Amino acid sequence: MKNPPVIIIGMHRSGTGMISSMLEMLGLFGGYKQEKNHEALFFLRLNEWIFDQANASWDNPYNFSFVNENFKKEIIRVMKLHLSGYRRWEYLGTEKFLKYKSIKEIDFPWGWKDPKNTFTVGIWKEIFPDAKILHIYRNPVDVAESLRRREIRVIEEFNRNFKKAVKEFFLLRKVYYQYSLRIQNINEGIKLWQEYINKAFSLNEEFKENILHIRYETFRESRGELKEYSRVHKVTC
Repeated sequence: MKNPPVIIIGMHRSGTGMISSMLEMLGLFGGYKQEKNHEALFFLRLNEWIFDQANASWDNPYNFSFVNENFKKEIIRVMKLHLSGYRRWEYLGTEKFLKYKSIKEIDFPWGWKDPKNTFTVGIWKEIFPDAKILHIYRNPVDVAESLRRREIRVIEEFNRNFKKAVKEFFLLRKVYYQYSLRIQNINEGIKLWQEYINKAFSLNEEFKENILHIRYETFRESRGELKEYSRVHKVTC
């Protein structure tokens, strides 16, 4: 492998987007097509597909406790197909798509952010054995309250339009009346935070020196200093 990826993990609303944005500012390629939270659509869709196969969801990842070698083998087979398939354009963009026949051939600093990486990273390690894992974690009450407030906004801003009506009529996928029923309750939000934290810190033995844990509050305090340092010294990843 020419250049292993940086895989950003962490509970939702813990600063994964903030740290991804800063790493991109320093020169890390995070994907051509991105969702508003700095998530590369290519890897976001792959992770969502993996979650679907495990009958899990971002707010109920429990089933990943039972992932076995047969499951991993089949998932890895499909992931490798897509890493060299036409969908890689979403991540690479046209110029890089023409240059690299597989995402595994990338020879510059790159990576992707997705909180769901916290549970799928064991699968990605089989494909990218030298991957660098960056975990950011935040005060659980702040995380749970941020998620709860987001749910309130989703409820208040919900607008039933034609597209949603079609989904209702044909029973197609999610209409997103809300993102998560579970995290309306702040205590459940804290329990979910604990699931992500337990999983992230359990990766220490597997990744050893290739995993770094960052406390959100500490990172925020030093962010200004890091930006100034990178500007003066022209630091890149």
